[in-house]
Amino acid sequence: MVRGVHGGVRIHQPDHRQAARTAALVLQARNVSLADVFEARTIIEPAAVRNVAQGRGRAAAARELRVLIAEQAAVIHDPDAFGKVNARFLGRLVSLADNQTLTILVEMLNEVVTRAVTAVSQVEDDGDSVATRRRGIRSQERLVTLIADGD
Repeated sequence: MVRGVHGGVRIHQPDHRQAARTAALVLQARNVSLADVFEARTIIEPAAVRNVAQGRGRAAAARELRVLIAEQAAVIHDPDAFGKVNARFLGRLVSLADNQTLTILVEMLNEVVTRAVTAVSQVEDDGDSVATRRRGIRSQERLVTLIADGD
């Protein structure tokens, strides 16, 4: 709730992004390691991918994900922009699984990962960082092919 200009109260619809940011802050306050966050993602992602690959809309999902991959390739030399598009790829991949709980959890984890990846990339933005991002894109391309094939 936010206090209105004339002394009233305005009520806003809860924003899932704010909840994700708050949860990310809790993880940071508890000194949860980035490795721990990545491990959680490796547990969540395969379940989401399986749902997408087994769904009737997998061809459309693959097309949409390929657009996000192309966007990442276009900004591969810009760590901040790349981190944001990369997070959108994972977020959209999970949202295509059509499970709201998984989607919210991944938004929270993405908030942590995006901040960390952007910070590290800006400090160490050399050829190795770009090469790492390229490997990530190739992995996503293989994943999307498997989804399109229903595998």
